Order: sequence, then C-alpha cells, then structure tokens
Amino acid sequence: MNGAASGTSKRGRTCYVLSGGSPGLRNLTAGEASVVRAMLAALPSSERERIQESGIPPRTFRGIRSRAYEEGWIVDRYLPDPVMVSRPFLTFVLGEPFVERFSAVIESWGADPRVVHFWKGPQYVFVVLATSETNVRVPGVQEVSDVSALRRHSALTVDSRSSGLPVYFDFEGSWGRWAGLTGSLAYPHGWRSSVRSEGDEAAQISPGARSTLAGLVRRPFELEAQGRSAVHAAPFFVPRSQRRAMERGWVQRRVFLDPQKLLQMGGWKVENLAFVQGELLPKSEPLALLHALVDGCRLSPFLFACDGRRLLLGSLAAAGPAPEKPGVPRASVSATLESFLKGIEVFRTPLTGLVTPVNHRYDRMLGAPSRP
Repeated sequence: MNGAASGTSKRGRTCYVLSGGSPGLRNLTAGEASVVRAMLAALPSSERERIQESGIPPRTFRGIRSRAYEEGWIVDRYLPDPVMVSRPFLTFVLGEPFVERFSAVIESWGADPRVVHFWKGPQYVFVVLATSETNVRVPGVQEVSDVSALRRHSALTVDSRSSGLPVYFDFEGSWGRWAGLTGSLAYPHGWRSSVRSEGDEAAQISPGARSTLAGLVRRPFELEAQGRSAVHAAPFFVPRSQRRAMERGWVQRRVFLDPQKLLQMGGWKVENLAFVQGELLPKSEPLALLHALVDGCRLSPFLFACDGRRLLLGSLAAAGPAPEKPGVPRASVSATLESFLKGIEVFRTPLTGLVTPVNHRYDRMLGAPSRP
C-alpha cells in the first residue's frame, strides 16, 4: 500500500494510516478506519462494549463517529421486516437509458414509492424496489411514455422469506480491506424476513406495535428534519419499546457507507461500482460461490442476491490490484465466477459520477402496498 504507515490496535489488529494519495485527498487515520468499521458492523453490543473492542479512547471514538456522520461517510437506517409491512419481494433493477430519455427515467424512478434505494451513474441506473407482488413493472419502461426509454435492463426479484439475499449493502468487508484492516466484525449482513410462511404468527403484531416499528424506521429522517445529530438515531438513544422491536426482529439496524466518499481519501484507489450478473450452472450453490469469493478471492461483495436461478452481485472495483499479503495466494475472481455462472455480464459505473436520488428510504415501505 503506497505510503501506508501501519499501527497495531490493543487487540493486535493491524491498521493503516492511508497516505501518499493525490493532492487534495485527505488521509485516513487508523482510528478513523477502525471506528467506521465498527459502525458499519452494526453489532448489537452497547456503546461501551463497542469502544472497548475498538481499543480507541472513548472521547476519540465519539469524535470520529460524529465526524463520520457529519461528513456523510455513513448513515443510520432501520430496515423493517419486509413481510410485516406487506412488502415481501425485493427487486433489483439495472438499466441503461437512452441519452434522450435519461431525465425521464430518473424522474420516474425517483418518484416511484416502491423504490427504497436509487443510484444514478453517467451511463447506468440501479434501483431497489420493495413490493407486495412478484410481477413488478420495471419503472422507466412501462411507466415512461416512451417504452424504448432503456437501451437494456435486467431485473431480479428475491422473496425475503428465502435465503436469497445474504449480503445487502454491507460495505464492512470492502471497507476493512480498503483500509488495511484484518478480518471483519460482522460481515455479511443480509436482509431476510423472520416470517417464513403465509399466516405465520410472527407477522401478526398489534396496531401499537406496528406504530412502534414505523416510528423506528422513520427516526433517522425525523432527526434530519429537526436538524438534530444523526448520532441520535443509534439504539442507545431510542425508547425501550423501539429497542424491543429490534430484539424481536421486527426491525434491524444497519449503517450504510457512501462509497463515493472513498474518492476523497488517499490509499488504494477505488474507482467504480461493479455489478456482475449471471445464471447459476447446474448443481451450483449460490452460498458456495459467496464463500469462494470471500475466502478464496478475498473479495467482499456489498450485494449478493439470487432468485434460485439468476444471481446479481455488487462490489467495489479498484483502479489496480489491492495490496496483498506476502505468501498468501489469491484465487482469480473471473475464474471463480466462471466455475459457478454462465452468461456473465459486468456493469461498471464510476464513483466520480455517482448520484443517490433515493438514499436507503425504508420509510417508503410503510405506506399502502403498491400494486404492479
């Protein structure tokens, strides 16, 4: 790692001060790397336990955490159980609009209440929709007046009651590798309903409990509207009733990274978001592919979704190879993918042009379910 100075935390983990980047880039200290990783891990431990685990003095930890929120490196969100809010199906859409229809597609997708996350790049657009049914009309095609608005697109739908979404916007693994940290704390986080079948009693909660769930999901946005610090979205500050909602699995807390912020820091240069899609080969198991990527290729996808036949994964793509440990072999990513998938397609969108019209707005799931 060019210009990186290493240091060791109290628990023996090696951290790095990233430097030697281009002029105008800020350096990332070892403390910042560790604190951001601790936040991305979103462990259910108390603040005191999290600080002790980091090996960083409490005042320093809190100062770094506050700055990470203020500068937009990370955001807190609460994800409702999809079935409990009648949105069990999660659809991921990649599209390439025609230039003359780009603005119409952006307007249509951004206004769609089913869209909970939306990235717009210079060429491609990517959305996540939470819906009540699997027959999802793709926004920007049927819902833009010109049906040829997209040069090409693909959509993959996952039932949240299945195990098809083992990694959902979890950047902890990528962040740790980018920052030179060893191992991970909680990667991977997925998004799966605690309800396993129709009529499951777990989905039957009282109106009061549903109101508690909704209040927690909306909390980060209410704090923002009030001009209060995003730090107050943390479980430590929420009412006991809302903490119980998390303990019962009705809501899960996540901390999401803004990958574009990596461009502002020195070190191993990440330039693109890369999306890979393909069809599983006979007898191939998606979780086996995930383990092969993480353990053999040392690649930590931030997204990994599979509908049982087709698969979509998202990862950070660097300008060059990542720093490697001497004597530790690394398997080929392309060869690993080809041993599990056929019809592989890769889409890359540069971080430099990345815009987020809808930034993890899970409060949109609380309205009346939208029909296709």
